[in-house]
Amino acid sequence: MHLGIEVGSDAITMAALDSSGSLAGRATMTDTSITEGLNNGLARLTSAIIESVSCVVIAIHDQVQAGQLQPTAVLRLSGPAHPALRPLAAWPRELSARIGTCVETIRGGATLAGTSISDPDLRQVADLARRATDAGVPRIAVCGAGSPTRPDLEESCAEAITSVAPELSITLSHTLGGSGLRDRENAAVLNAALRPWAAAFSETLEETLKSHGIHAPVYVARTSGGAVVLEHFRQFPIVCIDGASGCLFAGAAHLANLSDAVVVDAGHDGIRSVILESGRLPTRPESSYDSAIRMSVAEVAYEQLAWKDLNLGPFPPHHLGPPARSEPRNRHLNLAAALMLGSFNSPMIVVGPRAMELAPELGPEYALFAAAVGAARSPVRAELERVIRVDETRTLAQALAQAQEDAVNLSVEAGADRVTIRIERLEHAPMSYLPPGFHRVAVGAAGEPKSARSA
Repeated sequence: MHLGIEVGSDAITMAALDSSGSLAGRATMTDTSITEGLNNGLARLTSAIIESVSCVVIAIHDQVQAGQLQPTAVLRLSGPAHPALRPLAAWPRELSARIGTCVETIRGGATLAGTSISDPDLRQVADLARRATDAGVPRIAVCGAGSPTRPDLEESCAEAITSVAPELSITLSHTLGGSGLRDRENAAVLNAALRPWAAAFSETLEETLKSHGIHAPVYVARTSGGAVVLEHFRQFPIVCIDGASGCLFAGAAHLANLSDAVVVDAGHDGIRSVILESGRLPTRPESSYDSAIRMSVAEVAYEQLAWKDLNLGPFPPHHLGPPARSEPRNRHLNLAAALMLGSFNSPMIVVGPRAMELAPELGPEYALFAAAVGAARSPVRAELERVIRVDETRTLAQALAQAQEDAVNLSVEAGADRVTIRIERLEHAPMSYLPPGFHRVAVGAAGEPKSARSA
């Protein structure tokens, strides 16, 4: 039995799926704290379900971690840059203030082609670590220019930091992927700043589940789909801050017994939509934090528009016809028109708080539990992105084979059962702005979670 739990800031929903994928139990709690909601929801499940749980997957809404950023030291390795491009420069003031002022750029790093800018002054790195410790900041994010090809430069900084401040929690940007310096740096800083929240959240989950007799492995849904084991979430919380969105879309399709469909989330403020093909959610390699900070963290590529921007009022008007394909908002307008006029060619599913108001005939049974169902069905997924160089010592085929092997190993670290892992995605392309032989590679690997029966 897989148990999916959707965690919002004021609501908890649970769905237990049996081995056939059928809904065996469900519970929902609203207007409650997370701890109270977990306790009361688990109490509503039958003892037979509780005793049969072999895997738990948590799907978090992005508002759960709102306001949880903690002070973090920031170290950038790069060449000189304009003050407008300094670390945190593009952040809203209230968010950068939470990170603090222990921020420094040290000359070093490399180009994406791997050419060293200069060796970093490790004495300066150690000095920053001491400053952070003296200021009571127990975590640091390290981002080096060119680290997708030269991760060793960040790793040498980590060694220098550990030598003088072994208690510091360190996030290295290359472990999160992304070739762009600023987006990768933002992801690393946010990840470091959210680790205290992730640790406290994980402790609450484990204690609550164990108090109800559930000792199965616990996973957390990724923002881009799939899930990672709880320990991985503690280290990399930034990849899981909105796992509920992908779970909602995937769970709705499962409840409707469709693998190819348009799935619409009719929310209070607007609509979000995705097109599933063969059960796969579309993704994009970048996202934003708090709608303000760009970061190299993948997310489900849903379309989104507010009701007010559609000029639809409380209900989409019946006279709205499909607009011309050339209009920038045509995807959203066509979708809204299709909901009322039935003009969409693909099967459509509508879920969300305004689903019954908008298109009750298009909502699957138990739509309220779609996100929890999607969580329960989540595979374990790992994403790998890197820059590789092909030359006389290594062919492209060899480099791609190594990347796939590394993605499989990352999936195992994320909690997948190795024998079930498959390569879902392999993309590579020459990098035209670098010398010949450089390729950007992205690999996605997924497998079944290790259950209490297989662990």
